[in-house]
Amino acid sequence: MAETLQDIGKCKCEVGDFGSALEYFEPALMVRNINVDSNNKSSELLLAHLYSDMGYAYWKLENTDGALEYYNLALELQEKLNVLTERASTLCSIGDIYFELMSYEKAESKYQKSLATRLEVQGKNHVDVAEVHHKLGVVYWKVGDTSAAMESFAEALRVKKMRLGAHHVSGEFLS
Repeated sequence: MAETLQDIGKCKCEVGDFGSALEYFEPALMVRNINVDSNNKSSELLLAHLYSDMGYAYWKLENTDGALEYYNLALELQEKLNVLTERASTLCSIGDIYFELMSYEKAESKYQKSLATRLEVQGKNHVDVAEVHHKLGVVYWKVGDTSAAMESFAEALRVKKMRLGAHHVSGEFLS
């Protein structure tokens, strides 16, 4: 039942109906909390996914407190379960929220942790690593550290050109 409720909520998110999504995520959470087995990694991972989905819906509703609450709950479980790729994504989402709040030091911290995790798991030439370098570049730019911004942007560009090619939609002017 929780899976179906959560999937309906995800569909609601897909069409931009985030309030309705939460109306499905909340009962899914009640069912998951009743059935969660702290000795079962799969059970806890499903709960982490639901927390992340709820964080996303709250963020899209511009409820940053709710978004941070659920993203942090997801992050706790992801760290406990050692699911590094998902942990890196959640750290990036939390960084995005702090960036929007203009809490650039907090955003940088989350992006740095995401970058370290992505480098460990995906290597330095992955497009997700490039995306985090880009986000860090924007943070550095916003706080006036042009040198660090240029370094981060250059690394993001290097990876994107290598992985996507100079004529990719995101790099059409690079030739």
